[in-house]
Amino acid sequence: MPELNEDDKTVALRYFVAPGKRTYVRRINITGNTGTSDEAARRTITQMEGALASSEKIETSKGRIEQTGYFQSVDVETVPVPGTDDQVDLNYVLEEQNSGSLTAGIGFSRTSGLILNLGLRQDNFLGSGKQVGINVEKSDTRKELSFSYLDPYYTVDGVSRGFNFFFRERNFTNSNVSDYLTDEIGARVNFGYPIDDFQRINFSVGAEQVDLKTNGSNTAQEVFDFIEKEGDSYLNFTTSLRWTENKLNRRVFPTRGTYQSAELTVAIPGSDLTYHSERYEYKWYKPLDSVEDWIISARGRLGYAGSLGIMIIRSTGTTSAVV
Repeated sequence: MPELNEDDKTVALRYFVAPGKRTYVRRINITGNTGTSDEAARRTITQMEGALASSEKIETSKGRIEQTGYFQSVDVETVPVPGTDDQVDLNYVLEEQNSGSLTAGIGFSRTSGLILNLGLRQDNFLGSGKQVGINVEKSDTRKELSFSYLDPYYTVDGVSRGFNFFFRERNFTNSNVSDYLTDEIGARVNFGYPIDDFQRINFSVGAEQVDLKTNGSNTAQEVFDFIEKEGDSYLNFTTSLRWTENKLNRRVFPTRGTYQSAELTVAIPGSDLTYHSERYEYKWYKPLDSVEDWIISARGRLGYAGSLGIMIIRSTGTTSAVV
């Protein structure tokens, strides 16, 4: 209702708002997921059936489905329920995309010889939303076999659980710097806990067995000194704490948003070798046009590692730790 002021030639506007009925979500429908289970998409939705309709939660849910990387496009429609004035249905229309990748590489290096690599990764194994990966690498200086598994929804509230196994051989007998070999085998289990829609905390523990061998007169004296001091076989137990914030619009080929993570890894006392490492990573993407055909991106990573300086002294009947 306008109120005129003839003296100073101004108009004041007064608004009267009549509250209407609150709108509730009756049903959430998901279509287009021909190869992905309904649960894999539905569990990422924060807007609940029977709850008050929230435009913020509806759009956030759309973004969370896109971030899974299982779908090429995600559209959402709000449809009023016939015969009511306070209920709507939400229709999420999905378009599937290939969420697996097969990588193969071949190369040649003067020091490593012929390099072969084969990797298979499926982020949506059998449409379940679980991630499975296998990687094989072979060269004159390195042989590696690794396997990884992750269930991003080990619990209904988004706690993840994963496993990693690896076997690795390194052969530096043809190196111009030194002459030694290492055999490594290890395993790791990790859990992730959501803080909010974008942040997660991951905790992992693992064990690795490393055997160090010398082979020839070209071995550097530092290697012999290390073996004399620490031995040539090491059983290490590691623990890691990682924080991530993911605001990318999707997992595969993002076009906008940011991603950052910080990780601390410690080989805990009781291991044959004790050390620590810290790492920080940042990614940034921004489209240069409205259709997102041109993207500008930047990324960076910082890291640091060192010895903890903890030595375990074992003697008959007693065990002590010296820093």
